[in-house]
Amino acid sequence: MFAYGQTGSGKTFTMEGTDGANEGVIPRSVSLIFDEIQKARNLGWTFILDASIVEVYMDSVRDLLNLGNLKEEPSSVEVTEAADIRRLLDIAHNNRKVAETSCNEHSSRSHCIFQLTLQAKNK
Repeated sequence: MFAYGQTGSGKTFTMEGTDGANEGVIPRSVSLIFDEIQKARNLGWTFILDASIVEVYMDSVRDLLNLGNLKEEPSSVEVTEAADIRRLLDIAHNNRKVAETSCNEHSSRSHCIFQLTLQAKNK
């Protein structure tokens, strides 16, 4: 899923949101995924979920969970509950590049990519 729009139009808020009633697409989707995982666990499934978050800024790709330019694969962090994702989004948000534009003094001027990898096995 991609969010596209003018600087300051609310793309980051739409995707990340805040805690509570203003959750964004990512936390809401992850909550739904964990709800379905719980149902599947009752049927003998086991799951491993890993999250990574990178930023494309200028000519580089930066790992927002393990600061530095990406050389190979991004850091991935195992997540066991939906609240883990909010903590990772907060870390990534604080690590993003920010540069002032004429439209918004706090524009990230970068592209953030959140990835959730699921591995599932049934006994």
